[in-house]
Amino acid sequence: MRIRWIRRFVARRGWAVAACLAAATIAGCGDSGPTRVPVRGKVTFDGGPPPGPGTVFFAPLKAAQGFPMRPANANFEQADGIFAVTSVQTGDGLVPGTYKVIVECWRRPPGATGEPGVSWVRANWNAPDLEIPPGTKGPVEFPIDVPTLK
Repeated sequence: MRIRWIRRFVARRGWAVAACLAAATIAGCGDSGPTRVPVRGKVTFDGGPPPGPGTVFFAPLKAAQGFPMRPANANFEQADGIFAVTSVQTGDGLVPGTYKVIVECWRRPPGATGEPGVSWVRANWNAPDLEIPPGTKGPVEFPIDVPTLK
């Protein structure tokens, strides 16, 4: 008896149910998410300009209490090494937490057929981790100086 009533209700008001579901879906779309802190900086190699363009990756190690873990990246150019971190939208920054920072700058990038690349960054060099505490107001300046590969 109850099942018949539910079926009749949905059949008669199906458009209303569909509209409610659509509204809920649209409200959940986009990525308003948690506030991100703008992070920018400059990559240098022994204090000088980078030997080529590259990318800085921010891999989440630990999320701040109540915040999701979200990776991010930033590109820099050879001319100035300046970057702005992007996690969802260009230059939006990082969610509070701790991040492992990885710098890539290739003499010769890895090939599509599997040949290894040649990097300007030493394989055993690690950039310092970056911590963004909750409540931080941006922008955060994060300079990175990479030792020259000898």
